[in-house]
Amino acid sequence: MYDIPSNGQSDSVTLTEASRAEVRGRLATIERALLSVQQGTFDDVRAKEARGAAHKLAGSLDILGLTGAGELAGELESLLQGGSVQSGRARAALADLRSEVERGLLEQPADVPAEPAVPAEPASGATARILLAEDDDIMARMIEVALSRQGYEVIRTMNGAEAVSLAAGRPFDLILLDLQMPVMNGAEACLALRKHLHLTNVPILLLTAQSNQQQVRERSLPGVTDYLIKPFGLTDLRSRVQHWLRADASRA
Repeated sequence: MYDIPSNGQSDSVTLTEASRAEVRGRLATIERALLSVQQGTFDDVRAKEARGAAHKLAGSLDILGLTGAGELAGELESLLQGGSVQSGRARAALADLRSEVERGLLEQPADVPAEPAVPAEPASGATARILLAEDDDIMARMIEVALSRQGYEVIRTMNGAEAVSLAAGRPFDLILLDLQMPVMNGAEACLALRKHLHLTNVPILLLTAQSNQQQVRERSLPGVTDYLIKPFGLTDLRSRVQHWLRADASRA
């Protein structure tokens, strides 16, 4: 049995310099794609790279508290997905996004590393162990820091196949799976995880983008306990994790 900690930690999570550079790199990827449209060199490869960059920005910016920037990144992803990259709105959204991001990064405390986090000690009992499968480094670091500060032990993998392999040999109290991952996506990983008897009743939360929300819910993906719709904030993340850990503990 484990306790659900509540230690009053701040929701403030800062970025390392490497993560700041990664955010700016994603902006540059989108910018190069839009520039290639004007140059007549835009192709499927550039489109895919730009969509991926916008998708990751939409999730990671909101969890950092940059909600406006996250929404702009989501809009850009939709424009790129819908083939509307030639519209003036795409260029305007990118300009607004860059401005919001730079302002947000400037407002964050300087030289305060986000990792490694120092886990807070729970009041008593064993620490809940959480498995996180997320290929976005920024999003993963933010989740790790936020949950570690609450006293949880967070173990991260880069894709669904790694998550299944790791969970097959050790117990976890809750599993977070990103839907869109290489090698094995979250839906496939969930099915594979449920085949192990010791994981039958473990809460599995699927992390999915807003654009996939209706599709995912309509499909009623088997084995999924609940969904966290990106972009989401740290408060929502912690609340949902605590809810399902308490629900799981009450069944034990």
